Amino acid sequence: VYDTSTQVRVLGTPSIDGKLDDDDLAVNYGQANFTDKNAGNSKTVNFSGFSLSGQDAANYTLSSQPASVLADIEKRPVTIVGVDADDKIYNGTVDATVITNENVQIVNNLDGENLSYVRGKAAFSDKSVGTDKLVSFTEFTLSGSSSSNYVLESQPANVTANITPKSITIINIFVENKPYDGLNTAKILPGASLAGLISGDD
Repeated sequence: VYDTSTQVRVLGTPSIDGKLDDDDLAVNYGQANFTDKNAGNSKTVNFSGFSLSGQDAANYTLSSQPASVLADIEKRPVTIVGVDADDKIYNGTVDATVITNENVQIVNNLDGENLSYVRGKAAFSDKSVGTDKLVSFTEFTLSGSSSSNYVLESQPANVTANITPKSITIINIFVENKPYDGLNTAKILPGASLAGLISGDD
């Protein structure tokens, strides 16, 4: 997994080509390095610092280091934490406003400011009024000069926010004129409407 280093662990037990059967000869492990630190598949690994040891080592010379091999550097998984969502007044949609500030962090980031994120979208679980409603996020992505070495493991999560009721008013309400009848009642005429009602709501 990408770790900003080119160094890689040497695996396996090497054999010595050209060693006589009864001689005491062994290999001192050296090190292995990728040609660069960046994530990728089938990257060349070069070896250096390998040497010979044992009672008969003086009778041999190591003609070359082990041949280069291929290996992968996997992208480093990261997550984005600290993202929040704003409360809102009911508007008939699930849309939520993403809040990002200095509290947002990319967990497992080894490259500091060279790895950043692009803010995505947020949505409530449903459109209805309620408190501590679950908010989900989509379309957050990674950016920056080192972003190709990382993979966003999941979208931000575990965020709640509130949807509060929307205020509406009754308009265009009229009553019918009437002759005096000793009562304080009045007949309301049809035609009243609600100002602020969301289109499509019943």
